[in-house]
Amino acid sequence: MQQGGELLMRANSVPMNMGLNYASLPQRKTGWAMPYAPLLEASLTIKLDGAGFTAPPTEEAIEGPFGTYRRTVKQLGPGQIKMTTRSTLVTGTYEAARYPEIVDYTRKIKAAEDQVIRAK
Repeated sequence: MQQGGELLMRANSVPMNMGLNYASLPQRKTGWAMPYAPLLEASLTIKLDGAGFTAPPTEEAIEGPFGTYRRTVKQLGPGQIKMTTRSTLVTGTYEAARYPEIVDYTRKIKAAEDQVIRAK
């Protein structure tokens, strides 16, 4: 997408927020189970012809009792970056009192994935 002469792209070309579906309620009165959570990993290389990145995505390391989310960003050359994202979720059964923790965890990942990559 273009806006004001800049190219814009969201940093979550491959969404990895696995816990988001477990954290969509306004509140929780009963416990919940996360029975299955595979390791997700994706690498994406973005190459721009005739443009350079003015705001690449930041590297992220989000860790918590429910899993981990990591994104590395490497500059491969002019107008070329490689993003590698890895996400895990800890399976198990959780009490309702822990619901705010997973909501907080997934919000941090959402903020990382909502970043905008800018190029000109």
